[in-house]
Amino acid sequence: MTEAGQPENRFRLLEGSMDALGMRAHLADTARHTLDIQYYILHDGLTTRMLIQRLLDAADRGVKVRLLLDDMTSYGHDARIAALSCNDNIEVRLFNPIESGRRLAITRFLAFMARIQRMHRRMHNKLWIVDGDVAITGGRNLGDEYYGASSQMNFSDLDLLCRGPLVKEMRDSFDRYWNSPFVLPVAKLRLFNPSVEEHRLWRLRVVDRMMSAMREREDYVSSLRQWQRDGSGARLLDGMLPATSRLLVDSPEKIGTPEPPPVEELVFSPLIDRVRAVRKELTLVSAYFVPGELGIELLGELAARGVRVRVLTNSLAATDLPLVHGGYVAFRQRLLQAGVELHEMRAHPDQKGRWRHPLRGSVSLHTKAMIFDRHSAFLGSFNMDPRSAFWNTEIGVLLESPALAEQLLTLADQAMDPQISYQLKLDDGQVRWHFTGPSGPAIQRFESGTPWRRLLAWFSARFAPSEWL
Repeated sequence: MTEAGQPENRFRLLEGSMDALGMRAHLADTARHTLDIQYYILHDGLTTRMLIQRLLDAADRGVKVRLLLDDMTSYGHDARIAALSCNDNIEVRLFNPIESGRRLAITRFLAFMARIQRMHRRMHNKLWIVDGDVAITGGRNLGDEYYGASSQMNFSDLDLLCRGPLVKEMRDSFDRYWNSPFVLPVAKLRLFNPSVEEHRLWRLRVVDRMMSAMREREDYVSSLRQWQRDGSGARLLDGMLPATSRLLVDSPEKIGTPEPPPVEELVFSPLIDRVRAVRKELTLVSAYFVPGELGIELLGELAARGVRVRVLTNSLAATDLPLVHGGYVAFRQRLLQAGVELHEMRAHPDQKGRWRHPLRGSVSLHTKAMIFDRHSAFLGSFNMDPRSAFWNTEIGVLLESPALAEQLLTLADQAMDPQISYQLKLDDGQVRWHFTGPSGPAIQRFESGTPWRRLLAWFSARFAPSEWL
């Protein structure tokens, strides 16, 4: 606590994709000592190349850069990862890596299946920590679709900018993962081993590809440059809101047990306690929502005692994982019968909301948040499904702040607007999708989605074990 009695930790929501990308770039540009970066996904593209260039520039200034990536989506990127780690001030490590058969998709798949009991469990954490002083956590990975730069589909997402003692806890968490027995430096894997000259040529290619992508997306690059000219990075660091907070983070050892760890050791244990303690209103926002029997029981009990329970997730047409959507479909009717309000984000809303910031393409919800009685909130990487609860590792921040809770609730209300999302209702026992279209209020009898998406969701709802989704 400060002398004035206010919490030392301060926070700001990073709502827009430009703020999210610009702030990461700004922090890398102003780093003096260390950059600790932990992500589940790193996809190639304009925004990733821009951030990689920032990391290289920081390393050239003497900043020590540690990059910890989950190995799930690294296929085809071994040479780039190895080249990046050639810089004396950059070290890259992979979490839960496939150690052999990496070069071919078929051998990689066989290696994965041979150890599926552990290999299906991944590091889903997201952290961007600068000098142990400022950090970003939340839902976004690294890739154009997380920053409104994809021409195909963009995620509607949310991050939390953090400053204060909590950042030291985040760095301690990073260190625990970095030194985990489930992590290997890329130097110990049989990756491409570039020479000094090959590393130099790789850096030239990074710049060349980045410049080419920037020419193709002049509108996006112009917006980012204007963001920088306006001094937005410094502005966002000013006026951050104080809040009492608690870091919730899974242990990396979570993936090493043959069965799920005890509930009390998991990120979602204190979240369940918060849900049970809600008196008036609970709002859940989750890209992937598979409540399971425990979720049905918890939410049903709240609704039965008069609590307003609202859930926002993706529609079948909007989700990037139709198989997981099938796990949600299996519980959808029971949730509505219990009195839970269900909203599903549409892939092509008729009105842009503040949670939708793509410049082109369709939209998919990727935010993970909970708001309890308009007084406290949770924001992080945790989806409300068994995979986040029991199998993958997760991180997030529990905030005791009416002001931040109200900001989150405002964003959720806007995202649930009928011009952006469907509201599901029962009509003679059948699920119907209510929304506002160009001509006014409308009702769909069947959910939108391609035949392939419908098939995947149907298969998952009937045959896939929900505890694995």
